Amino acid sequence: MWRLRQDAAGMTRSERRVARTLLRTNLRAARGTLATLAGEADVSAPSVLRFISRLGFEGFSAFQQAVENEFAQRISSPAMQLSSRTMTGMDASAFLSEAHRQVVASIDATFEAISAKDFDRAAGLLRNPKRNIYILGGRFSRLFAEYLTWRLYQLRIDVRSAGATSLVLTKEEELPEIGRSTILVAFDFRRYQTDVIEFARTAVEQGALLIVITDTWMSPMVDFASVVLPVHIEAPWGQDSFANGAMLIELLFGRVLSECDDDAFSRMRVLEGHQRGMLD
Repeated sequence: MWRLRQDAAGMTRSERRVARTLLRTNLRAARGTLATLAGEADVSAPSVLRFISRLGFEGFSAFQQAVENEFAQRISSPAMQLSSRTMTGMDASAFLSEAHRQVVASIDATFEAISAKDFDRAAGLLRNPKRNIYILGGRFSRLFAEYLTWRLYQLRIDVRSAGATSLVLTKEEELPEIGRSTILVAFDFRRYQTDVIEFARTAVEQGALLIVITDTWMSPMVDFASVVLPVHIEAPWGQDSFANGAMLIELLFGRVLSECDDDAFSRMRVLEGHQRGMLD
């Protein structure tokens, strides 16, 4: 899914129509016939085939098989992923060596998947003092939401993790506070969480701008997001790894920090002055 967004710049007008149709329908348009996809994109069948060839597929059936594989990957649960383990029966040295190789490849793939334009826009929105920031996560990814909240809180006061207030509000009870001045950052990884998606959808309907941090299969939230930042999460030990998600948080924080003014640094100094229990 991320390749459709990444490769759009070099496509012809007809090919971009096919890409937009697939993105708009979250790939569902590819599950019909070639003629159906061409009709929905308002292009000719040969244009669809040229588009498919550009992506590296030999024909429509091969493309459809890849789409079906992607749908299967999107709903893969932690228990289902155990069958994909490739690093078994190794001693510690071999395990670390192979893990190093695959982790480096995953990091490289994440850098390839992230658009520099989208990355810079996300950092710019997070730096904008005229906006307030809400950060949202799901069952596991709320840990990322809280971590990014903590990072940004060092630089600005108007940032909070949705559903984590001292008033013990649910995230839904915070929706009235979200509007046109809000930036919502939402983390959502497979199998994707319906309450997170619906919260984000409502926030956008109320005027918020949405930054989605997701995997390369793409959360349904990408359909209404202003910025999409995908990371690779597959790991050879048969469970998704969120190391690249943590890396992206650090990259965003680093980019925001690199462009901050003295007001943000003054806040950091004030916060540091109130720390207790640290070694001098």
